[in-house]
Amino acid sequence: LLLLAPVVAGANWQAMGDALAQAEGPWFFAGAMVLFTLEGVFASLRLGLFADRPQAGRPPARRAFAANALYVLGVAFLPARLGEGVGILVMNRMLGLRAGAAVIAVVAQRLFDLLVLTGMVLPVVVVITGLGAWTTRLAVGETVLLGLAAAAVLLTSALLLRRPGLVLTPAAACGRRHRTGAGRLLRGAIRLALQGRLWARRVYPGISHALAGGVTLAKWCANVGGLFAVLMAAGIEMAPGALLVIGVLYNFLLAVPIPTIGGIGLSEAGLTALLTLAGVPIADAAAASLLVRALLLIVPVVYAGGTWALLAATEGGAR
Repeated sequence: LLLLAPVVAGANWQAMGDALAQAEGPWFFAGAMVLFTLEGVFASLRLGLFADRPQAGRPPARRAFAANALYVLGVAFLPARLGEGVGILVMNRMLGLRAGAAVIAVVAQRLFDLLVLTGMVLPVVVVITGLGAWTTRLAVGETVLLGLAAAAVLLTSALLLRRPGLVLTPAAACGRRHRTGAGRLLRGAIRLALQGRLWARRVYPGISHALAGGVTLAKWCANVGGLFAVLMAAGIEMAPGALLVIGVLYNFLLAVPIPTIGGIGLSEAGLTALLTLAGVPIADAAAASLLVRALLLIVPVVYAGGTWALLAATEGGAR
C-alpha cells in the first residue's frame, strides 16, 4: 500500500476524465470489459481441459465454468497468490481430481501461461530497439537481458511441460524412502507427490498440448487486448510492440506474491513505471494504472456473477 499511495496522489484524474468523456472513451472501456471477460471464458475452457480424470474423463463444461468463477475471484481478491489454492480446491472438490493431481494440473496451467507470455514477448524484444518511444529510455544491454530472461523462462517452461517426470519422479522416490516414520505433514506431502505423479503419467500425456497452448494464447491475447482498450479509453496511445512488452511484464508483476489483495500496490507502481519508460507522462500513467486495477477488481465479480446466473438459468430451463 506504500507503493499505491504515490500512484494515487500523482494521478492526473482530469486528463483521464476528459479522455473517458470523449465519444470513443466508453466504447473502449466496454471493449476492455468484453475482452477481460473473454479471458475468463478461455481460462474456464482450459480448466476443463486439465480436469481430465482416469476412467471418469472430463467433467461437463458447465462445472468447469462454475469452478473457474470461484478461481478468478480467489486470484483477484486473495493476497500473496493464495488464489492458486482456490484453484486447487475447486479442481479437487468441484471437478473431481485428487488433491495431488489438482496441484500438478494448476502448476501445468501456470507453466503454459509462462510459455505463452514469454513466447509472445520474445520476438518483440528482438526488435525492440526499433520502437521510437522505447529506445531512448531502454538501453541495449537491458534489452538483451530481458530477451535472455524470457528465453530462459520459455525453455524451462517447455522442458517441464514436456518432461514433468524430471521433478515428480525424484520427489515421489524421495517420498517413498522417507515415508516410514514421517510426521503427518510430511506424509501428506508424500501422498500429494504420488498422486500428482500418477496423474502426470496416466492422464497428462492424453491432454492435447496444442489445444492447451492455443486456448492459453487466446486467453492472453484477450488480456493484452483488454489492457490496450483500457489505455485507449484513458487517452494513452503507444506502439503495439511496446504495449505487448508492457502487458507481459505487468502480468508478471501481478503474479508476485505480496500480502495485498490481488497484488495491489506493486502492480500499479510497476505499470506506472513501465508506461513512463515508454514515454507516457507519469501523471497520465498513474491514472491509467488505477483504471486498469479498477477493471481487474470489477470484471471478476461481473464474470463470476454472470456465469453462475447463466448456469442457473440454463439448468432451470433444462428442467
